[in-house]
Amino acid sequence: MRRDGEYMLAVLPASHHLRLSEQRIRLGDNVHIADETEINRLFGDCAHGAVPAVGKCYRLDIIVDDSIEAQPEIYIWNLAITRRCFRWVTRSLRA
Repeated sequence: MRRDGEYMLAVLPASHHLRLSEQRIRLGDNVHIADETEINRLFGDCAHGAVPAVGKCYRLDIIVDDSIEAQPEIYIWNLAITRRCFRWVTRSLRA
């Protein structure tokens, strides 16, 4: 997402959809979905179209869906960045 010219990453389960109208209520009216060109530029070291759920590695602010934070830990598999699975302890999301 893009807000006031800066990028941020929304992390949500694949079964969920981002509701831009809700994000505008939370973050202000100047919130937009980044387009494909912007995504490819931000994540140039990843496979085309891949967006890893590790915004801090890319110096991006992160918005995390409540359903993810409720899990004690999650496992992320992303060939674009690691070629292996890694464990993400969700308490680190709140830090």
